[in-house]
Amino acid sequence: MKKSFLAFAAVLLLGGCQTTGTTTTAAIPNGLTPADSNMTCAQIQAEFSQLDQIITAAGDAKLNSQMTSAGTSAATQAAYQTGAASSAPYLGSLLGFASNMQNINAQQQEQQSQAAMNRRNQLLGLAQGKGCM
Repeated sequence: MKKSFLAFAAVLLLGGCQTTGTTTTAAIPNGLTPADSNMTCAQIQAEFSQLDQIITAAGDAKLNSQMTSAGTSAATQAAYQTGAASSAPYLGSLLGFASNMQNINAQQQEQQSQAAMNRRNQLLGLAQGKGCM
């Protein structure tokens, strides 16, 4: 029983460290830039697609974070109830670390999402002004 629980905890830990793979490290302008006025309608549409991916990734990261937190809490409680915590004394710390990493990822992606939504709204006005919409 303890071995199967420890295997489950290891899977949870690794799952908690995963990312969605769509996170960008480049800073997203929070609104329009001077170069945006030179964009074509096709370029604006391409930018919309990229911004939508960032917004979607933030939602996915938030859901992953919530699921990891719930799983971590359940796994930690189960470890104490089954006695597995005594054979893996740092299990709670490792699970907490995985949960914290997932939360940090979700927060970073949420910040990017906010900038992306603001930029998307600004670009929408630009696109309408150019007659792209």
